[in-house]
Amino acid sequence: MPEDEIRFGVGSADAVHSSTWKMWVHNHEIYLAARHFGRFMKVSLHSTGDWRVAWIQESQIDDRQLPPGSRVLCQWRRPNEFTPGWTQCLQIMVPSSTVQHRFKSHDTGKEIVWALPPRAGEKVMFTVLLSTAQVLEETWNMVCQPGDVTLGSLALSNGERAWLMIRREPMSADEAEYVNGFVETMRIDYESDPGDVFANLTVISQERTYPTILDFALGYEHVFIQGQPSA
Repeated sequence: MPEDEIRFGVGSADAVHSSTWKMWVHNHEIYLAARHFGRFMKVSLHSTGDWRVAWIQESQIDDRQLPPGSRVLCQWRRPNEFTPGWTQCLQIMVPSSTVQHRFKSHDTGKEIVWALPPRAGEKVMFTVLLSTAQVLEETWNMVCQPGDVTLGSLALSNGERAWLMIRREPMSADEAEYVNGFVETMRIDYESDPGDVFANLTVISQERTYPTILDFALGYEHVFIQGQPSA
C-alpha cells in the first residue's frame, strides 16, 4: 500500500458493513473520501485550520439545504490539542444493525484494511488523529485505551503525522433505535434488476469540536425491483 494513503472499511469484500474509505495526504493537508461518493463529497483538513466536509465543485450538486453558492456541509476549526502534541480531527462511526443480505465490495484490486464487524449492540469508531513533529512517545498512553488498534499513519510534509485508529464501544439505546429505524423503513425502488449495487446511509453530526460521520451499509433486503424485494 502506498505510504500516502490508507483504505479501510468494516466487514469483508463479500459482506460490507460500511463504505470503503480512503485517507490520503498531499503536502501538509489531509483528505478522506468514501469510494462510492468520493467524486461528489470529501473531507478536507487544510493546514490553515479550515476543516470541512463539502460537495466537490466538479460534482455540480445543487444542495438546496445550503445557502446559494455554498458547497460546505460541515465546517470546523482545528481543535485545540487534547493532550500535548495530539489533536482529534474527526470520527467515523459504523454501528451494528439488523441488515441480513449484505452487498459485496466494488473495490476490486485495491488493498483494503477490513475491520471485523461490530457485534450486536456495538459500534466501530474510526478516529483520525494528528500529531505534531515534536510529539513524545510518553504521550501515547494519553491517546490510546486498552483494545485500541492503530491501522496506520501518514507523514505530512511539515513533519506532522495523521493517524487512523479503531475503537469498539457499546451503542446507546438512542443510537440503536435511530439506526434500526432506518433499517426497517428504508427501500430503494428499481424498475428492472440493477445488478451489482451498493447503498448506504451517511449522516454527519457535530456535537463536539469535531464531527462524527455515521456510516453503515444497507443490504439487498432494501432493494425492490418493480415493488418486489430482491432478497
